[in-house]
Amino acid sequence: MLSNNDYERQIYMRLSILALLIALSLTGLALLWKQASIENDLAQKARTALAEANLPLVNVYFEGRDGNISGILTQETSLEAILTIVGGIDGVRTVNSQVTLAPAPKASDLPQPKPPELTQEGLYTPPKHHPLEQFDLSKLEFIPTQAVLTEQSYPILDQLADLLKEYPKTLVEISAHTDNQGTALGQTALTQAKAEAVLQYLLTKGIDLNQIKAQGYGATRPIASNADETGRARNRRIELTVLKE
Repeated sequence: MLSNNDYERQIYMRLSILALLIALSLTGLALLWKQASIENDLAQKARTALAEANLPLVNVYFEGRDGNISGILTQETSLEAILTIVGGIDGVRTVNSQVTLAPAPKASDLPQPKPPELTQEGLYTPPKHHPLEQFDLSKLEFIPTQAVLTEQSYPILDQLADLLKEYPKTLVEISAHTDNQGTALGQTALTQAKAEAVLQYLLTKGIDLNQIKAQGYGATRPIASNADETGRARNRRIELTVLKE
């Protein structure tokens, strides 16, 4: 049978262990928050630097201070410049390239989308005539402030890839849009990177590069008012538009 002293000693030890576990958990959460903050900051700096250098916008994300870039490029010289710029950002440790080099269709062969028709309120109405345009992309998600698709988005894009294969001669545009928060340059850079991320995923599912293009429109095509969060959330979206059947 335990004496009072032994019993109190056990209680003290258990409380000490519990306090240590709580302290370690809080420290771990603080480190995770700090890491996420660093990753978001470096990704934003990288996208801004690439836009300012007029380089092709690729998907950039960070794991700690290690950068990863992916996307589609048609010139190896652009890849070298991108690696140099991203690697030169203060705080970046390494940069890993997962970029695909592929020949681009001739610009003269690509139909250009019609200028958007805006309502008197300055709102845009996306076309929904073709079955591809009617495919619901509203559930696509990205890691906050990054152009990195969440795993929950993969099944949606798998279904889209299957549908695109039913229309192999149809040229489509994957467009990304956002709200009016931040600078115009940052908005364009982020939406272009998101559109490229979707394109890149579809290419891994067997979609031909000649069938699809990616375009980021920033905040220039709102479908709802940016006056409240509900409207801003609707404006942060991915759309598909048929350019040529």
